[in-house]
Amino acid sequence: MNYSIAESFQSAGFVDVKTDVKEYVISIEAEAYVATKIGSIEGTIVRNILQNEEWKQFLNHLLLSLQQEFPGRIQYTRKVHFVSGRKSH
Repeated sequence: MNYSIAESFQSAGFVDVKTDVKEYVISIEAEAYVATKIGSIEGTIVRNILQNEEWKQFLNHLLLSLQQEFPGRIQYTRKVHFVSGRKSH
């Protein structure tokens, strides 16, 4: 069954459920972008696979590649879903 997020909240006992979706433009320097990815699930998996020196080489290569591909700042959009409601008694 393919429920919407509002239907999921309603089936969990919430009422007056409201949803909204907003898109945010993210503008970030390559170093900061890499730092966010290091702490992600994917970053953690890659870090656990590689040896210490391989990890350092990977990060250097990634940073140089991003700086060449996106001089200045990396810009992308992120869609965020908001849901509010109250638990029925």
